[in-house]
Amino acid sequence: MTKSIYTILDEKAQNIGPLFVCENDDVAERLVRSSYVDPNCLPRRYPADFALFRLGDIVSSTGAIKACTVPVLVNKLDVILEV
Repeated sequence: MTKSIYTILDEKAQNIGPLFVCENDDVAERLVRSSYVDPNCLPRRYPADFALFRLGDIVSSTGAIKACTVPVLVNKLDVILEV
């Protein structure tokens, strides 16, 4: 099975967060929504400063990775978090 690799970019800090793997963009967005429930966390306080990117794909049976030529913007966190 092929899954996608994602990260959250802090656009103000110009730094990415930890990588994570999900089945598709919709599942990644759902994971982000459920991860940032604390109203005091930075992505909740400043959601326009953060964005979800897909970096590539990974074959779960072999670990083979195919990176995107350019990271793909999935959505901004202010949209995902419905702020």
